[in-house]
Amino acid sequence: MKARRKVHVWINLAIVLCIALAYWVTNEPLVHQTLGQVSDNPYYHASGNRVCFLTRYDDDGASLLQFCQTATEQNIKLTIAVTAAWAQENKDIVQRIQSSGHAWALYGQTTTESASDTAWTASMSKQKQQFEQIIGTKIHIYMPLDGEYTQRDVQFCKDNSLLLSLYSFDSRAIVAQDAQSFAQQLGQRIKAGDFIYLPVNEISRQSLSQLSIACTEKQVVSCTVEEALIETAS
Repeated sequence: MKARRKVHVWINLAIVLCIALAYWVTNEPLVHQTLGQVSDNPYYHASGNRVCFLTRYDDDGASLLQFCQTATEQNIKLTIAVTAAWAQENKDIVQRIQSSGHAWALYGQTTTESASDTAWTASMSKQKQQFEQIIGTKIHIYMPLDGEYTQRDVQFCKDNSLLLSLYSFDSRAIVAQDAQSFAQQLGQRIKAGDFIYLPVNEISRQSLSQLSIACTEKQVVSCTVEEALIETAS
């Protein structure tokens, strides 16, 4: 009987230690809030009256900076997924865009079929660290390659306290004759909770202005994915 009690005591002690270890794995408050949300499903919906605009980028840094400056003027916040290599090549621009209220997400990398999951994960973990050194804070959002996530992506997010994010609507699906028509159709499509993909290279200054007006009319607030998920978690 005493032996059984001892076993139960040690089991309970082990459980407590595991819980404590899981809690103290990081001292980052945001990660504590959102860690419990990491699951096998990506996040593509915000709570309340918020709407998120996402994009991925691998082109000229100066063009992105100009686009983000226009977005800021129109009260549009962007979540931009780039690789660590792109961020390294455009450090100053990355920091300037971040300081204007937009947010960064880590974008998945291509890999050869022969590359093992271990090698891929090690490479992505290194990229995450490099990215965080550039922006001076933690990266919390991950966007998988081409918007398609695998179990490997999910596991990588779990291991690195990242939230897997996709979009609920891809604006590239809109067929329009010109920028004005595109913006009008997208403005009609916007609704609270959406994560909308915006193709930066195809969005004009006028389109951003019309998007801002549409958000005001529909009483939704543009926010970053990170802000939306913090709100959901709190």
